[in-house]
Amino acid sequence: MKITSYDTGIYKVPLTESWGSSNYSLSSLEFVIVWLETDDHRTGTGWTFSVGNGGSAFKNLIDHYLAPKVLGGDPLEVERLWNTMWRIPGLAAWLWQRREPAPRHRRTARPDGDIPFPGLPVGQDEDRS
Repeated sequence: MKITSYDTGIYKVPLTESWGSSNYSLSSLEFVIVWLETDDHRTGTGWTFSVGNGGSAFKNLIDHYLAPKVLGGDPLEVERLWNTMWRIPGLAAWLWQRREPAPRHRRTARPDGDIPFPGLPVGQDEDRS
């Protein structure tokens, strides 16, 4: 069984109430639907969404980057397809480098030492005045 074709659609769905804050207001969700078909005419459907805008970026990523990578693949080999879609040159090396512990002077942590966050070196107290 092989994936032979795909189609995508984007649908803007209005919210019954706007979400937001004083800086922004969201009045809709954008859903991107993906339909796949195999050589024996089986079909599958998947979806993702964005809050407000951005659905067209997801659709573009699927249409021009992800879907072409899985055409001809076996839909039952999910892990292989996932690795095929997300193997980005340079990214794997970067991720492996991140596995190495940072030198002690470059690590960051909250003043209580529990949760890392950028900008506060380990052992340096936050000025709370």
